[in-house]
Amino acid sequence: MANIERKFFNRGDGDEDEIECTRARENGDYSMTDDEGENAGNNKDEFTRTAGFHDGPQTGVKGVLADFRHSQRQQKQQHEQQKAAERAAYQALASKDIIDNSDRTIWTKDKENNMQEKTSHSDIDSELDELDSDEENERLFAEYRDKRMADLRRVAEKRGLGVLRDVTPEEYVEIVEQNADSSNNVFVLLVDQSSVSHRFASFVEAESGNFCQTVFLCVPADECGFCDAEVVPIVLVYRYGQLKHNLVRVVDQFADPRSFEQQDVAHLLRNILLK
Repeated sequence: MANIERKFFNRGDGDEDEIECTRARENGDYSMTDDEGENAGNNKDEFTRTAGFHDGPQTGVKGVLADFRHSQRQQKQQHEQQKAAERAAYQALASKDIIDNSDRTIWTKDKENNMQEKTSHSDIDSELDELDSDEENERLFAEYRDKRMADLRRVAEKRGLGVLRDVTPEEYVEIVEQNADSSNNVFVLLVDQSSVSHRFASFVEAESGNFCQTVFLCVPADECGFCDAEVVPIVLVYRYGQLKHNLVRVVDQFADPRSFEQQDVAHLLRNILLK
């Protein structure tokens, strides 16, 4: 007891100061000196190192604030990382789109050119096929027409149609009477020995095969009583036994009576036999 009292009553000034500081802290009237604040800061740093303080989760008011700040920093870092990743992805995608669009544009142009070329070739081939088809049809039609005309000529020859025949005046009258009840035309050509008569008769003979419903007769004009060379050649056309056309000096129908051609004669025959 004596020892305890001695220690209590024999405290130094430092001990009394410490007691007063303790009381002041308890009453809220204490403020640190500069040296005490520096010592307290050093002691706090030492305590922090000793206790292992960090930015992770803590308890208490200060710990909650520290946790909030730590969470904010983490979210900001994550946000910045996410934005950086999005920018990198966008740039990569944009670069890829530019390359793809360039390739696609080239490919599209090549494809369009190829399709246009194919279409052009296809159109040309189609037109050629149509031309070939038309030419083939025309060829087949021409063959059929020629064959049909040949058949008609053979039949007509047996009946005396479509062929220019030399007959006497008596035969000429008889043939006209024989065809009086038919629709066949009887074409009678009266000629002499002149070059104009021979020229006209040769063209009639060449065209007669195209008129298979007509009987063509060639009779000497002088044997029928026509001795005037100025009136021949003469063309007489009968139908149903009736005289339909009487063309004296028939070559006067042409622009040049001495230099007419076969097409002139063909045109004349069509006009008088098919109308």
